[in-house]
Amino acid sequence: MKTPLFSKLETGSFWFSDSNRSSPGCNMRRGMVLLRRVNNTRRGMLQSSLSTTTSTTHDASGDSQYEDYNKTSATYDKYRGPIDAGTFLTTFAEVAQRLNVPQQELSLLDAGCGSGNHLKQFESDVGTVSGVEINDGMISKCRMKLPDADIQQGSITDLPVGTASVDVVITTQVLHHLETGQDQSFPNVVLAANEVFRCLRPGGSWIIQTQTPEQHVSGFWWAPIVPNAAQELSTRFAPMQTFEEICRGAGFDQFNSVVPDEPLVRLDKYLDLEGPFTQGFRNADSTWSLATEDELEKGLAMLREKIESGEAQAWLNEREQLRAQIGQTTTVVATKRKGTGSISNGRRTKFPFARSLSFGKTF
Repeated sequence: MKTPLFSKLETGSFWFSDSNRSSPGCNMRRGMVLLRRVNNTRRGMLQSSLSTTTSTTHDASGDSQYEDYNKTSATYDKYRGPIDAGTFLTTFAEVAQRLNVPQQELSLLDAGCGSGNHLKQFESDVGTVSGVEINDGMISKCRMKLPDADIQQGSITDLPVGTASVDVVITTQVLHHLETGQDQSFPNVVLAANEVFRCLRPGGSWIIQTQTPEQHVSGFWWAPIVPNAAQELSTRFAPMQTFEEICRGAGFDQFNSVVPDEPLVRLDKYLDLEGPFTQGFRNADSTWSLATEDELEKGLAMLREKIESGEAQAWLNEREQLRAQIGQTTTVVATKRKGTGSISNGRRTKFPFARSLSFGKTF
């Protein structure tokens, strides 16, 4: 059973909740964004508007703020896999209906595709799949799984993708990599939302899997082992209302959300009380990489004491009750209304990667 994040609303075949709240001035901001988008200099203007913030644009050539993904990519798939597949499939069907095309003709882009788990999962459900990823190790894994897919190196804040060229964009557990938590206006998430909106064909949807700050602190049974690290990382997730305002400010018309039952880590691995003592387990979630050696040592000693005293399973069960109440992740579907958005030639191409006239780059 999926838990709506806001009030439940039945919308056709969707079982998401839909919030139409917008902050004061949202309509004005949306209009300004649309005007900028028509202008071929929109990217320069957006980057200029962010240059005064303390956060920096996520760079495809930059190192991760967390663990070394060139190393963790070797074991990543043992612990992580797609979750909430039903939301993805429902969205594909809805987009195909809106665009009046067979679902098997849809183009799917994974912005931040990692090792390619989601692209591999859904490659038979759409027409073409493509991906953008920063890390070399993850790109190598993804290309091994999907030798015929177009996998490019790049960032969600600067996608090497043509304007209005993709039907569905998916982004799973990526957005917290864009921020440091110091600027709670989340400027790089704003830039990412604008980039995805630019790339989407009108009528298309952006599927985002992320977390709320509360979910990150209370939704993982092991968070009290490294509480400072968990709290620090939670500041890099935008609260859901803030993220909705960001999406609507970028021009997205509908904003639906649902809280899936599954944990991020594969269930058989996730519930292993001995898991936190292994590097492979810790590499499956970015939180651990933010813990100091002292915090990690003390936290693991606390867990070992609980295991040896026989209290650990009851403690884990109590923590899991919290996850059942608030969830661990949130899946959002933001939709670009037909008749809005960037200028496009309207042609459907096999691959979205092409010469971008607006940005003067060839891919």
